[in-house]
Amino acid sequence: MAGSIDAGAAEISLADSSGLDHSGDIITEETWWERNERMVLGSGFIFLFLFLWEIGPLILPLSAGMKLFFATPTDIVASLYRMFSGDDSMFLNGNI
Repeated sequence: MAGSIDAGAAEISLADSSGLDHSGDIITEETWWERNERMVLGSGFIFLFLFLWEIGPLILPLSAGMKLFFATPTDIVASLYRMFSGDDSMFLNGNI
């Protein structure tokens, strides 16, 4: 008797036994936004942060002493470019 119960259960699929009609269900592909949402939001917030960091000193002027310790992203990129381009004059003149 136990063998007939197992055999009967194996013949009925789970979708048929649920009593729901799944004939109209269509599995769709993800949209472009669903595939790229994390990348777009992550990149957007990084861009927004760098943009606000760049325009911060233009909106709120800094004193001369504070400018010494505050560098904008373009200042950092320019110094890195000069450093890696092999221009040794910036080290000799103290213009890092």
